[in-house]
Amino acid sequence: MKPTSKRRSPFRTKSRAAAFALLLATAGLFTFSLPAAYAQTVSRHHPRPDPSPVPGPTGPTGATGATGPSGTTGALGVPGATGVTGTMGLPGSTGPSGSTGLTGAPGSTGAVGPTGTTGPIGATGTAGIVEFADFFALMPPDNVTTVASGGAIDFPQDGESSGSGAIVRISPSTFLLAETGVYQVFFQVSVTESGQLVLALNSGAGFVEIPSTVVGRATGSSQIVGTALVRTATLNSMIQVRNPALGFAALSLTPLAGGLNPVSAHLVI
Repeated sequence: MKPTSKRRSPFRTKSRAAAFALLLATAGLFTFSLPAAYAQTVSRHHPRPDPSPVPGPTGPTGATGATGPSGTTGALGVPGATGVTGTMGLPGSTGPSGSTGLTGAPGSTGAVGPTGTTGPIGATGTAGIVEFADFFALMPPDNVTTVASGGAIDFPQDGESSGSGAIVRISPSTFLLAETGVYQVFFQVSVTESGQLVLALNSGAGFVEIPSTVVGRATGSSQIVGTALVRTATLNSMIQVRNPALGFAALSLTPLAGGLNPVSAHLVI
């Protein structure tokens, strides 16, 4: 008896052929026709993808989801390079003035500047009038009699003077002031009693005692001394040194006061 040969299944052979054909078709090396049964088997087990799928319509947008929590702040980045300076803008309008600040401390004194040039000489002023004269008496022999109240003291001797004739004697006790103006008058007399002396001025209407010139001595034996400024308003006024008209008693000019020499009395104008 012949041994029975195995019979291969036609489906097994067909499956191998289909797999090989699928491999070749996928690689795109070549194409060939298969029996319809094989083609259906390959298509069913290994479908080929559509080379140009058609996209479907876009679906509706979904609702926005809730905002997630903020993340932590990242580290500070490295500063970028400084950009180029832009062009200068137009000047702005002037702002309002600010309030005045506090006064600063005084600065140190500066150095002395150079001396300026001498200015021109000014116009010559009017000439000043300087007149003077000294009249005196010596006791003894002058004023040997007492001087009654309202009487004038004699200064019969002439001392130094400016020599202009503006201040001169017209009697032993009366002196001429030729010009109008202000005269400084000084007198000193030694008297024995307590008493007073006063200047009297005659401006043309008789002698009038000047109250502001009264000087006196209450006790003792010192001299009576007076100094005053007298203004004359008329030319050729006259002046005297008097025992005031309201004096208590006559005055005695002391001879040889304090020693053996005659003592002087002076009237300086």
